[in-house]
Amino acid sequence: MVAVVKILIPIFGFGAQGGYRVLSRLASEWSDRGITVDFLVPEGVDHPYFETKGGIRRVRRDGTLATGSSDARSMPGKDRFRALFKGLRALRDEYDVFLANQAFTPWLLLAVGIPARKRVYYIQAYEPDFFDAMKQPVHWALAKASYAIPALRIVNSPLYLRYKGIRAEHWVPPGIDLSNFRPDTNPRDRDTFVLGCIGRHEPDKGTIYVLKAFDKLHAADPRYRLRVAFGNVPEDWSHPAAEVVPLQGDVALAGFYRSIDAMVAPGTIQHGAVHYPVMEAMACGTPVVTTGYLPATPDNAWIVANRDPDAIAAAIRAIDQGNDRQSRVAHGLEAVAEFAWPQVAARMLALLSGRLAP
Repeated sequence: MVAVVKILIPIFGFGAQGGYRVLSRLASEWSDRGITVDFLVPEGVDHPYFETKGGIRRVRRDGTLATGSSDARSMPGKDRFRALFKGLRALRDEYDVFLANQAFTPWLLLAVGIPARKRVYYIQAYEPDFFDAMKQPVHWALAKASYAIPALRIVNSPLYLRYKGIRAEHWVPPGIDLSNFRPDTNPRDRDTFVLGCIGRHEPDKGTIYVLKAFDKLHAADPRYRLRVAFGNVPEDWSHPAAEVVPLQGDVALAGFYRSIDAMVAPGTIQHGAVHYPVMEAMACGTPVVTTGYLPATPDNAWIVANRDPDAIAAAIRAIDQGNDRQSRVAHGLEAVAEFAWPQVAARMLALLSGRLAP
């Protein structure tokens, strides 16, 4: 196996979405192993939202490179594309691995002549459905065609190995910081039962089904309470026993999971994908109710039907009554162990090194 020494990750910009967290943390883990990991970004891009030990190389409009921060204005989309193209062309012989992670970066690697053995495409959750075929036909077609570009394709859950045109042989999940997401050493006694969820406006996140389930639960038993992380509940919905919890950062998020008696992850699409709220709540020793996201199984969580408030309410009652609660929580803690960042980073690095072997 050939050791990877230098990795370049070209991106159009940093964001607050979970995919950027994964890239930032992988870069940090690999840097701790003595590997040079750099992000290549157009000049004018903001600093990373998620802290990273990876280096930042900025490319100007004319293709010249700079390191460190930049006060330049952000470029329009087309200029960012051109800048990355020029930067990759200048750096194509300096790195062992070029890690593409968005639908258009594989095209850039192909266009500048990066050898196929150095090209890696990490396809993360929801990316295959990012563009709408009717509203964005050109973007959609380019994204779909990018899956055929010769490269080592790695997806982040088994669901995507053969999903909507993707043909991949390997999957590596996103990781989790188990030093932060951990069980409460001193759980407090409660006279109430608090269920929680992540508030999201998007219909496919299923928040409305948790709200409906909670309405039923509280109407039958006023001991039930609801905590909604981040808000984003419908404008016409409110409840005197429900609390919106604004959060900032992972420490606060872990505290949220430890403050509730059950976590509900009711998404309506892409069941079988790895889902951070499921993983994080499990790591905190909180019972999980979900419509079917990894790493949940019937042994470590309560799997319920899709778009079914009655099923969610029934699962919450079962947890409240103690039915198999301790056993499933224990199995959940075992399941998340393989998602610790050091294990995830090593798993990905082994695939990258194998790609370079003659």
